[in-house]
Amino acid sequence: MSLLRKLKMLPLAFAALLFGCSQSNPLDTLEHKTVAQALLKSAISSEIQLGLAPNTAQAGRYYESCMNEEKRGSGCERLYHQMVKELRKKSAYKDVTIANLTEQKMWSFVKGYYRAGEFNRVPGIDY
Repeated sequence: MSLLRKLKMLPLAFAALLFGCSQSNPLDTLEHKTVAQALLKSAISSEIQLGLAPNTAQAGRYYESCMNEEKRGSGCERLYHQMVKELRKKSAYKDVTIANLTEQKMWSFVKGYYRAGEFNRVPGIDY
């Protein structure tokens, strides 16, 4: 391949590299209320499975505490891993990563809906 031809292909290769590296958060592509509901369901289930919630009525609050940086450490990390497993069971969330789940920009958009979901949920109902 000639040098001139290689130089002509350089912008195309650079654009492909940029496009491939700029993966967006799949949680940003869905309606915020829908994401908050999915996060809450995943958090409730995960917190109960991991024993992080003292009871089912308080399940869902641990994730919020981790995201608001009130809690840190292995409990949060275990929760994030379990939540990703739960979320990936749904096709809309099959590509979600821990980085997506813990992104503060995403959290700032959904936390109001998340809190509303926590406040309005009925304890004892399986979410």
